[in-house]
Amino acid sequence: MKRMRTPDSASVSGERRFFAVLIVVLLAVKLILLGIDALPRFFLGDSGIYITAALTHTAPQDRSCIYPWIIDWLAVRPRSFLPLLWAQAASGVGIALIATLILRRAFALARWLVAVLAALVALSPIQLFYERMIMAESWGLLGLTLMLLAGFSYLRQPRHGWLLMQVVAGILTVSFRMNLLPFVLGFSLLPLLLRRFAPDGDAHRRWRLPLHLLMLVSAMI
Repeated sequence: MKRMRTPDSASVSGERRFFAVLIVVLLAVKLILLGIDALPRFFLGDSGIYITAALTHTAPQDRSCIYPWIIDWLAVRPRSFLPLLWAQAASGVGIALIATLILRRAFALARWLVAVLAALVALSPIQLFYERMIMAESWGLLGLTLMLLAGFSYLRQPRHGWLLMQVVAGILTVSFRMNLLPFVLGFSLLPLLLRRFAPDGDAHRRWRLPLHLLMLVSAMI
């Protein structure tokens, strides 16, 4: 005898199918676009510094210290920029999917609408441009969207794990793009402050908020 699905389990199953289909479609479109145009782009200055750092195994003084490692693993060792472009295209899919999760969980937008918005994010000209550039922008944006996802998730479920994820994602963001540091620091306390005024936050205001604030500041330091 088959067990009947509850409305909640049916909703979760439908959500999983929606995201599975969205992942497959976005990956397929990215692969098609890479098949059409897989030529790497170079920005005079930044790209040269990153490639030199990857070849000499040194850390740039005023650029991302992590991106040269990625170039070393995905371009220098394979002796081709194509694996790096694949990885950056995959990061573009990740950015679109994380944005979809935020829109679904935080704003409860309809699936068709978030699917359209995810496609616009993944296929936006600036996103496609940076996926082919030998620069750290695409990776920095991936870290930034992860940080936003953790912050919005904390508003729904005030658990310390979301705050730790937010801090780690913020550190990754800055390690790729130092110019995002003001935004990362400005956003870091925002979920805590907004949760302070949540209608169901009585217990959270009494003891969780100070504890989470202490943990967040310690992790950031």
